Amino acid sequence: ASKSIDVVSMELKFERVSAPLKAKILHAELTTRAKAFINKTLSNIRVAEHSIRAFTESSKARKLLSERMETMDGRLPQELAQCVYKIAYAKKRIRDFIMSIRETIKRRSLHGRMARGHYGENIDCVDVTNELMQWYLSQGKREQ
Repeated sequence: ASKSIDVVSMELKFERVSAPLKAKILHAELTTRAKAFINKTLSNIRVAEHSIRAFTESSKARKLLSERMETMDGRLPQELAQCVYKIAYAKKRIRDFIMSIRETIKRRSLHGRMARGHYGENIDCVDVTNELMQWYLSQGKREQ
């Protein structure tokens, strides 16, 4: 029986020592994946905006678009409608992603797991939602 107790206590000690490292690795991985996801989604938005500009950039392009819409009973060309959809969908994905992170953080903080680790040690709290939101807003400033 004492051997199993030693194994359990060793497992607990290992978890206690490795918990901060696991948290740092998880934070780094999530941050990397989150940034990659947001970068890809922002890239999709830029491509769609570029396509819309091609339809509306010059007076000749706008005139062709207007004539094309007249022949289609006032409906937008499918390519233009798809670009608008892609922009809206990409923005929704980013918003849903940020809201998901915010809800996860809110739930954890309600249970007290953000301020203290499993074994009672204090851990640094990172406001991931704010960090991602600041990064997301900075991406828009770069393009201007």
